[in-house]
Amino acid sequence: MRKYVVLFFCIVVLLGSATLIGVTTSARDYDLRGYTNATLDANLPYRIPRFGINADLRQYSPQDLPIQLDMMKAAGVYWVRQFIYWDEIETSVGEYNWQQIDPIIDSFRNRLDMELAVVLFRSPDWARTLDNATAPPDDPADFATFAGQFAERYGDVIHTYQVWDEPNLDDAWGDSEPRVADYAALLNAAYAAIHAHDASATVLAAALAPTVEMSGRNISDWRYLEQLYQFGVADYTDGFAAKPFGFDLSSTDRAVSESVLNFSRIVRLREIMVAHGDGHKPLWASEFGWNS
Repeated sequence: MRKYVVLFFCIVVLLGSATLIGVTTSARDYDLRGYTNATLDANLPYRIPRFGINADLRQYSPQDLPIQLDMMKAAGVYWVRQFIYWDEIETSVGEYNWQQIDPIIDSFRNRLDMELAVVLFRSPDWARTLDNATAPPDDPADFATFAGQFAERYGDVIHTYQVWDEPNLDDAWGDSEPRVADYAALLNAAYAAIHAHDASATVLAAALAPTVEMSGRNISDWRYLEQLYQFGVADYTDGFAAKPFGFDLSSTDRAVSESVLNFSRIVRLREIMVAHGDGHKPLWASEFGWNS
């Protein structure tokens, strides 16, 4: 009888241990979802993390701009993300006014300790039907021509371009229904034009806004990215961008759900990239923060 009691006890202990291991493994997988050791994954180059900020450098005079950049550098900034507004530069077809942009680019020309990433955004009124600067151009070729002119002029300094911003929201798409196919065409045209002048450039798809909406006015960032792949985006982008805002949830919230807006939401975007064979491409966090 004693041996059966001992056997029963051992079985209970083993089952309890197996359950504990299963629970521990599940908790570990939940907490570590999205984490990858860059030293072990061939898809991920090992890099020193580089901190960046979003800034509108147009507000500074040519004399004050280097001082501001020195202050940013002292704070640990490497990347500066700057919006470039097409509608302010090419107000008439083929006529470009680079007056505001030249001093900004020149300030980075001999600076090896910082880099400028640009976001090409908005359309001049002559290029669009809709009465809204955030509306896409009627013809993607017009935007591509501008992007190519920009790359030709500044390609010796600028090596990272983001094409548009938040196209999954109606207010960044001319207050009209976002259309994935139209953005894919815009990205395709701009990608080719930029690379024609700078073959080594990094052209990023637009940073998608985190949203749980599927109203027709706004499209979930997860679904938008999936749909972009259906239009062949893998062939005309060197990377992607996202905005992992934490909103009202803790930075330690590890839930990854389409119905949850949190910092961990970006994990699923990365998983979509990997599933489509783009694990070797970067996913930039272009903006992030929490509600106060």
